[in-house]
Amino acid sequence: MRPVIRQHLMGELVLSTGAGTLANAISEAVKVGELRRLAPGVYTTAIAEEPAVVLRRNLYQVLGALYAGAIISHRSALEAGPTNLSDGWHIVLAYKYDKKVRLPGLTVHLVKGPEALPGDMLFAGGLHLASPERAWLENLRRVKAHGEFSKVLSQEKLEEQLDDYIRVSGENAFRERINALHRLAEANGFTLEAERFQKLVGTMLKTRTDGTLKSDRAQQRAAGCPYDPERIVRFERLFQALRQPASLPTKLKLAAVIRSGSAASTLCFFDAYFSNYIEGTRFEIDEARAIAFEGKIPDRRPDGHDILGTFRTLMGIASSLPEAWVSYGTMAADLMRYHASIMKAHPDKLPGQFKTVRNFAGSTAFVAPELVEGTLRKGVEFLQALEPGFARAAFVKFLVAEVHPFTDGNGRLSRIAMNRELYAASEVPIIIPTVYRLDYLGGVKKLTRSDNPAVYIKMLQRAQCFAASIDYTTFESAQRTLAGAKAFSDDPEDVVLF
Repeated sequence: MRPVIRQHLMGELVLSTGAGTLANAISEAVKVGELRRLAPGVYTTAIAEEPAVVLRRNLYQVLGALYAGAIISHRSALEAGPTNLSDGWHIVLAYKYDKKVRLPGLTVHLVKGPEALPGDMLFAGGLHLASPERAWLENLRRVKAHGEFSKVLSQEKLEEQLDDYIRVSGENAFRERINALHRLAEANGFTLEAERFQKLVGTMLKTRTDGTLKSDRAQQRAAGCPYDPERIVRFERLFQALRQPASLPTKLKLAAVIRSGSAASTLCFFDAYFSNYIEGTRFEIDEARAIAFEGKIPDRRPDGHDILGTFRTLMGIASSLPEAWVSYGTMAADLMRYHASIMKAHPDKLPGQFKTVRNFAGSTAFVAPELVEGTLRKGVEFLQALEPGFARAAFVKFLVAEVHPFTDGNGRLSRIAMNRELYAASEVPIIIPTVYRLDYLGGVKKLTRSDNPAVYIKMLQRAQCFAASIDYTTFESAQRTLAGAKAFSDDPEDVVLF
């Protein structure tokens, strides 16, 4: 490659600066196949690749070279980049004039507008990214669509963007943005757009009633039930999988003898024992047995109340022949009652009350307190459409665990909710023994982090089959069967025998 070109090489790009030695060298390099033209004045050494691929890889550097000082604006600012449609990628830039420019695989929509304003952020390639306030206003301007592409978001999509901001940053931060938006609008000719904005967000935040909302998320926020949309997507994936007959196991009917008497108490004991063990409330079997059956709470271990509360809650469910949950109201009331029972010894954990502070597990942030009710309500809409038994049990277990509606005790509560649905359908409850703990947690994490429900469903099927194999006739027979399967083992390698 010619030395003069090598001196002006920026990665795999060369920018022509007009006539002269560099321009002549570029012309010769193009002729001999050392460079390829990407855009006016922009060339690349990546001659073996499609120009559209090279342009996408160097997008902002190229746009900055072509349109110095431009601002990524309108919908592109809110979507944080170009939009991919059937005819290629599209991006909107506020610039000195209006023009539509076609580049390899990309259409650039230049819109005449102000230069960088206060709040616009310096971006890659010397471009700027419009501030949220500017982008919200620009997306409320009346513009003509060009074929499939519109420079502005639809009202429904804009409402969802606004809901995202409120959900992540909180209403107080959003109201500060509103104040900044009005100052920006007054100084830069966005008066009409500011009026539209105020009408829209005022309706969302219940300070006005004269607006019309189009998105479900905005409507639910206005109704006082905002929800977490990311969780809803996850719930829908699980719902779709549980609606497929091939995903469901053969129904394992619960024998009548296990619905009452010593067999029922034995089953509920080991359910409560293992469920607490998973959460770190660990006792020797004999000690836990005395807690559950005799109410003997060791003086040194007030957390024995956790086992007692879980056991009594499960016994109440097993013996009451509950109806499957058919509404949010009945489910929420039951969850609060169960939580009050299992967390009785922890007044600092607000037994029976939804959380007031967001909770975390490692890097996982659960649903924010103000979104708990709305997210549970949306989840119940899916739950109602599932087949009684295993499908509903698997769904409600994940629903409660993923929302984490209480300050603490959510893991135990989710398993109680799961088995309540199985008892309601007279099916074998699911027990998660100690040896299966890592498989259980792995299945839940796979669904939470990868939106993949297959491992989660298979894990619960396996656990239910194991629970069905236990002889619950007496406490001793169940304990022998569990010990023989190494269910009490902390060594995950023993799970092969499970």
